[in-house]
Amino acid sequence: KERIAAHIASLGLPQSARGALEARIPELHRLKTDLYVRMVANGKARMRNGVIRLIEETEAYGVQLAIATTTSYENIRALMETALGDGALERFQAIGSGDMVSRPTSSSMCSSNCRNARQTASPSRTL
Repeated sequence: KERIAAHIASLGLPQSARGALEARIPELHRLKTDLYVRMVANGKARMRNGVIRLIEETEAYGVQLAIATTTSYENIRALMETALGDGALERFQAIGSGDMVSRPTSSSMCSSNCRNARQTASPSRTL
């Protein structure tokens, strides 16, 4: 949402036009999320090369995994479950996503919450 707002601000629009667009940020973000989830489901967006192998090898060494990202939990779930199968998020000790903190791109809240977490990654128990 912050990136959409920054883009709108960069357009140099009059305040009334900027305000009208800013009021639509939640709608635009929802549309963007829906499109991304569909792209993942259709194989148009995938994990980067080597990520699945890295997760599997790291787990094999007994390292606990966490996710800290500015994207939404819905995007994480779509990508991880498509790539790793149902229950993929249970492999992670903690998940911190951008929609779980007040200012995802301007603070290290997601990362510090994941570092301090001692819980599983079920949706009701994420950070």
